[in-house]
Amino acid sequence: MNKASKLLFIIVLFLLFISFSKAEECIITNNANVDIPCDLYNSLSNYYSDNFLKYMTSEEYNQIKDNDINEIETYTITEQNPFIDNNNNRGTYFETSYKELRITRNGNFINANLLWVQNPSTRSYDVFGIRFYGPSIVGTPLFREYYSVNGVTYSSSNYSRKDFSNGFGISVKLPSYNHLESDITFTYSGSGTIFASYQHAITNVTLTQSKKYTLSASGYGNVLLFDTNIQPKYDNMTGVSIQG
Repeated sequence: MNKASKLLFIIVLFLLFISFSKAEECIITNNANVDIPCDLYNSLSNYYSDNFLKYMTSEEYNQIKDNDINEIETYTITEQNPFIDNNNNRGTYFETSYKELRITRNGNFINANLLWVQNPSTRSYDVFGIRFYGPSIVGTPLFREYYSVNGVTYSSSNYSRKDFSNGFGISVKLPSYNHLESDITFTYSGSGTIFASYQHAITNVTLTQSKKYTLSASGYGNVLLFDTNIQPKYDNMTGVSIQG
């Protein structure tokens, strides 16, 4: 083999090596500039929503990546909720809406997710609540609301939190856009049960009214115990729980 042939052979090997290395180093960079290996991203998509993975922060990613994916636990409930027109004494059927509530535990990292399968008509202050029976939160929870405008998904963190010794609740004004989804993430310490509840306002309420609740096992979704005059304004969706 002459020098020219050897040089060509070396160049071809080098190019093949570069190509192989790039294939091996498949990386997805999400909207928060977090680099995630493609194989891990695909595995996580079996447990987390696309929107969460797109906007997951580096802090959240660090909580997730060091845990055993095979140990992830998740519980989901999909519910059909008939909303009654409170302005009609005949109690006529007003709207049927579908939403899916999920809670996922990865080590001591929790993701509670609410997905609207159909877009709601009433856009007022919904409440997303977390109640602890045994565990306690570490740090500050992170909340995001996702929505779509002209086919592009955006994330917002506009909310009002109410804290208790046994958990917290988040009031969020539903935006006027479609394809709505929201999630709460946090880490915890201790052991016991973690409950999540999402309550949709079926009539217009103020922010102040949406925060008239305590956290209790006898509340909506085993979490949100609204004041008596506020209870009829929410849909009483079933909650979810997971052992921590």
